[in-house]
Amino acid sequence: MNAAIVTARAGSKSIPDKNVLPVGGRPLVSYPIRAALEAERIAEVYVSTDGERIAAAARELGCVVIERPPELCGDRVNHGEVIRHAVRWVDQRMPELENVVVLLGNTVMVDGALIDRCLGLLDERPELDSVMTVWEAADDHPLRALEIRDGVLRPYGDPERHVSTERQSYPKAYYYDQGVWAFRKECVERRDGPSPWWWMGRRCRPLVRTWVTGRDIHTDFDVADGRMLARARAGDARAVSAATFDATAAPAAVAFDFDGVIVESGAIKQQAFLDLFADRPELHPAILAYHREHLGISRFEKFEWIFRELLGRPLTRADSESLGRRYSELVVAKVMECPLVPGAADLLPGLSRRLATFVVSATPQAELESIVERRGLSGWFREVHGTPGDKAEILRDLMRRYSLKPAALLLVGDGLSDYRAADAAGVPFLLRHTPEQAELFHGLQVTEIRDLTELARLLDRWTSAAAVPARPGREAGR
Repeated sequence: MNAAIVTARAGSKSIPDKNVLPVGGRPLVSYPIRAALEAERIAEVYVSTDGERIAAAARELGCVVIERPPELCGDRVNHGEVIRHAVRWVDQRMPELENVVVLLGNTVMVDGALIDRCLGLLDERPELDSVMTVWEAADDHPLRALEIRDGVLRPYGDPERHVSTERQSYPKAYYYDQGVWAFRKECVERRDGPSPWWWMGRRCRPLVRTWVTGRDIHTDFDVADGRMLARARAGDARAVSAATFDATAAPAAVAFDFDGVIVESGAIKQQAFLDLFADRPELHPAILAYHREHLGISRFEKFEWIFRELLGRPLTRADSESLGRRYSELVVAKVMECPLVPGAADLLPGLSRRLATFVVSATPQAELESIVERRGLSGWFREVHGTPGDKAEILRDLMRRYSLKPAALLLVGDGLSDYRAADAAGVPFLLRHTPEQAELFHGLQVTEIRDLTELARLLDRWTSAAAVPARPGREAGR
């Protein structure tokens, strides 16, 4: 049995009474409460607070209120101690309690489906202690952090640190996104989780969301941001990110992911990862989950994650090269024979004469070029781009060389990494919907198509044709 605990204190100094501040016509704390009430896997919802107005709002929504003792009130109390007190309190009243979800009282960007997804991962992966929603660092990467010493800026922590300005060269880093903490109840007693979140246990699985989904409220700017995000969750048509697709404005250029967008090769690529590790079937659920959540990133990044997180050892160059060769042997012939996505053969030959069309894929460059050429698709695209290029950087490069404004370049993809690349480059995004990916996009403002037949219908709705950008002066291939 699972319980949700919303923590919301009354004594905020940044914004007085922020947890009952009106956002979208209702108290801020009601958003995480309603998300917990919507979750199918949650049996009871509790609110831990020291504020009467917060308690009243919670009771009005049918929650049980946990009154904090005096020693857990105030702004210098460790949040973990508040959580442990609440978990112990709930555990005494729910004999069958297994897992706990903790939500912050000052955020709007959570919903029942997200909570259920986190708890589902705990059910599927008994070896896990917890699941935490995070975002992937970009310009806010910790290697770029600064501090003020003697009135001037210095690299944070290490004044002698020197790093590249190219953030793509940094190791990946992640931040808790003020979304969901889901954990086994016993974790609060062990205190061995990743600092400062010691109540999360040693085996904490990340659930990566795009940056805009995770934001709590501490300042007046955050209040305005929260109100905008609340409108978006309620169905407001106004954009919440640059990746929102405007179906009323014709693009001048379209970039397509390849696997799952041009050819129906998604299942082939997925099975290849399982075949590579056929001798470790116990790892297959985790490999499958990671692959689905990271469609559109290089296979070599996935190999590195599997070795580091599941096998507990670094991926050597020899391992990487061997796995890469075997993976290609498993997939290339099948990708050559798999069907096109419905509508591709009808749309793309003509579209390439009306607009500038490109492929932007995570498939290695040489392999991608070979497949496109051997399948007779080269005439459909001006340029074909694979890895090791970064998708967001490729999109920016296309805009620069073809003199395209961001709104004029549309990215069509089927994975969260495609969405993030579009968002990072500031271009619109169109999702090719598949049942496997639907849950990952829950709560994001994206326009979906089932196949390229639907894209053709969208294009036909545009009454004015956009000017096709001229080809750049220099060779464009990568």
